[in-house]
Amino acid sequence: MSSILHPDARSALGAEHLRRSPAVVVPVDLRPIPMLQGLTDSELQRVAAACRPCRVDKGRTIIHHGERSTDVYLVLAGVVRVDMYSATARYITFELLEAGGMVGEFAAIDGAPRSASVAAETPCYLARIPGPAFERLLDDVPGLARAVLTRVVATARWLANRVHEYHAYTVKGRVYLELLRQARKAEQRGEHPIEIGPLVDADLASRIGSGRENVNRILADLRNRNVLERCNGIIHIIDLEKLKALLAEQENK
Repeated sequence: MSSILHPDARSALGAEHLRRSPAVVVPVDLRPIPMLQGLTDSELQRVAAACRPCRVDKGRTIIHHGERSTDVYLVLAGVVRVDMYSATARYITFELLEAGGMVGEFAAIDGAPRSASVAAETPCYLARIPGPAFERLLDDVPGLARAVLTRVVATARWLANRVHEYHAYTVKGRVYLELLRQARKAEQRGEHPIEIGPLVDADLASRIGSGRENVNRILADLRNRNVLERCNGIIHIIDLEKLKALLAEQENK
């Protein structure tokens, strides 16, 4: 089975913090990755054998928008940001993928130029699968083919929902939606009180397709309404029910 240089053997998939302890070599264990949990042990072994583990520093670009490459990446630890840049260098964040995610499969499937850029939001450990190897795996490992197809459909549904949100809600409504989306993730992680971030206004604006100034005004209004507080880049949701009610008001307009 392939191996990865990991800073701490105790760090599991999805660890929130990467430790600075002496490096040790541990196997790439793909079983905790949600989209691969339907694969048999033999199928997982075939996928793991194709993986080329790598360490990526925070801020480093992994995939460039428009380039012709077909490698696929599994996120073993850390967070990657999926962005697209306009001609004026304004960026829109499609998604922040945490440990267990996959990026790069679109170009590996259709051979078209990369549709987005991917960069390391935090220090990351990735498993790179070369494009030709990934294509062979789709032909030879039915469990992987089903998992990738399910992921592609889920991505299409997610993008359709985002297009709907863009046309159905004002900027204020989209800010409320994004805050609630992130709050739900925090709740699923068992975080109480609910904390989002670190998150700067420009990043939130890029996620909802608006400007930083608009987002700043909306967040200031939410602070005045005692819905949230901000400290050192962290958004603390102090009244989740009020935030839900404000979104409902937007939906009824």
